[in-house]
Amino acid sequence: MKELYLPEATNDTAFFVLSDMPELADIINIIFIIIGIVIVAGIALKFFRKEKIVQAKVIDKQCFDNRIIRKNQAPFTKKEYVITFDCGGKKLNFEVSEFSYNNYRINQKGTLKYKGNRLIDFS
Repeated sequence: MKELYLPEATNDTAFFVLSDMPELADIINIIFIIIGIVIVAGIALKFFRKEKIVQAKVIDKQCFDNRIIRKNQAPFTKKEYVITFDCGGKKLNFEVSEFSYNNYRINQKGTLKYKGNRLIDFS
């Protein structure tokens, strides 16, 4: 029976022992865990964000027609209504309903109550 001769590793040769390297599955698991943590943190921040109340002024109103195309239904157009507020030099944009859009006037001043990117009240 012949013996198999394997040269010993020296400083000038590079031999990799597969058992010392992390497996691809381990690396993929770590990546998914990190992505999951980022997603959960984002949801938690959005959920626990505090309501803010500031004095504001309506500076712009915009209406956009968005064409929606889906696989299982005919294309259709959806209107989006956006109101821009000036809060002491900071501009905030909120998507609102058609009813709210029609009730706000440019240069209207009032108290803006919002949470994140969601408009709660303006009066």
